[in-house]
Amino acid sequence: MIIQSLCYFPETRGKRAAKAERAIRNALCGFRSRLRAITAAAFVMQLAPLLIPFALHGWLPTLLDGSSSVSAQRGSALVTLAGLLVAAGILRAAANYFFIRQSGRVGHQLVADIRKLAHAQLLRLPVSYVEGRREGAILLRFIGDSDALRGWFSKTGPKLLADGIAVIFALAGLLWLSWRLTLVLVVPVVAFVMAIVQFTSPIRERTRHARRRQAALSGALGRQLSNIRQSKIAEARGGGRDELEAMMAEVATLNAERDKLAAALEAWAQLAIFSAVPMLLLVGFPLVWNGRLAAGDLIAFCWLSLHFVVSLRSSLNAIVIHQKALVSIQRLYALLARSAESGRGANCRKPKFRTLSITQGERQHEFGSGRHVLPPHVDVDLLYSGLLGFESPETLVIALDGEPVARVDVNLRRRWIGRLADNTDNTDNADNADNADNADNTGEAASSVAGPLRIVLVIAENRRHVDRLIKHAGALIDRRSIVLCQSIAAGMQDSDRPEQQEKSTCELETAKSLGY
Repeated sequence: MIIQSLCYFPETRGKRAAKAERAIRNALCGFRSRLRAITAAAFVMQLAPLLIPFALHGWLPTLLDGSSSVSAQRGSALVTLAGLLVAAGILRAAANYFFIRQSGRVGHQLVADIRKLAHAQLLRLPVSYVEGRREGAILLRFIGDSDALRGWFSKTGPKLLADGIAVIFALAGLLWLSWRLTLVLVVPVVAFVMAIVQFTSPIRERTRHARRRQAALSGALGRQLSNIRQSKIAEARGGGRDELEAMMAEVATLNAERDKLAAALEAWAQLAIFSAVPMLLLVGFPLVWNGRLAAGDLIAFCWLSLHFVVSLRSSLNAIVIHQKALVSIQRLYALLARSAESGRGANCRKPKFRTLSITQGERQHEFGSGRHVLPPHVDVDLLYSGLLGFESPETLVIALDGEPVARVDVNLRRRWIGRLADNTDNTDNADNADNADNADNTGEAASSVAGPLRIVLVIAENRRHVDRLIKHAGALIDRRSIVLCQSIAAGMQDSDRPEQQEKSTCELETAKSLGY
């Protein structure tokens, strides 16, 4: 139940998201045996005090009886009652010691496993994902989120489950002692449940928003510490503090709003459950006076009802902690799902590829030979004069060995680089070359390993236009570029004419398209 209380993930259909969910479940289920021992210790710790009201119910009438016939039994009854109270105290103390020791071990080991899992998945993320987010959003998953999980998983969750069982046993004992007095507790319990339902969702939303802003604040502080010299200069010039102070104030305000809701929940719930005590006194003593209820039963009932009320009271803080842990596990799931969808590593199909294909609808063109290193980016440079017979560049699908670019950790970027001249003037072609050169300078440097793979799509009625563009655009057509033109595409489409395919392949090599 404790593990399942954290496994509320959005419905997903992808295999990668399912892997992220399975990884979190495996991390939690790895502590199932030790979690059972902790829960058993919590049961003993919470159920041991229930022996006291039943002991009072059995021996209190003998102790209060003033007749001489039972005077010999009073001493033995008193010793037995005192021994039971001491045994209950020792049992609770031993269970409490085992609970605290084991919960500390399990909690810290869970934090280590969660951080190890998050760190392993973080290394598989693309650099653009990490650079596009503030450091605090990632650091919070290693600090705040894991600590919130530790508090719920190792301590609060088992204790809340034990409190629930103790409440059930206490309620059964109350019904056994007096069902009339038990009916008095219906109204306070209903008010208590209404308070929980009313405040649970707002507390969770405030917690999620506060965590988001706290992540931004952590990232800003991290950047200041990384650039401490510039921060000191900005501080001396009187700037740079206002933004951080505003973020600190905002985080404090959000946390205060959440604590305000938690205080309202606790106040309403305490008012509801502790109102049962005067109601029990007003109804119980008339029953004793009328002879319908024994005095010892009333004392045992009040003791048991107090235990019932205290168990309900302790569950309030547990509900707030559970909302924090639920937000933390969902943030971790979002990180793992994003990493699994676009991460490089074990989930990546291949580090190298042989064939590059371009598809739009039912039309498909395949290019490539040999074995090429998987690039981090694919730049599709489009000329205004034509797009290799494709109607719209937005619907182009680039695939490496049959896998779409988005699934093999490669970013697909489409950029217009100019217009192909309609005449054969070398000046116009030189202008096109300059445009191509400028477009290349706006992108990343084309290195032998880390540079992007560039695909130039060109279509023209006159083949000489393409040849002159290739001749003059030296910065555009390099070793890591694939040039696709109309005649090449036509040759690759016609599978019944092998000589045409051979000719188109030669043209492709002439254009340095296979130099990558």
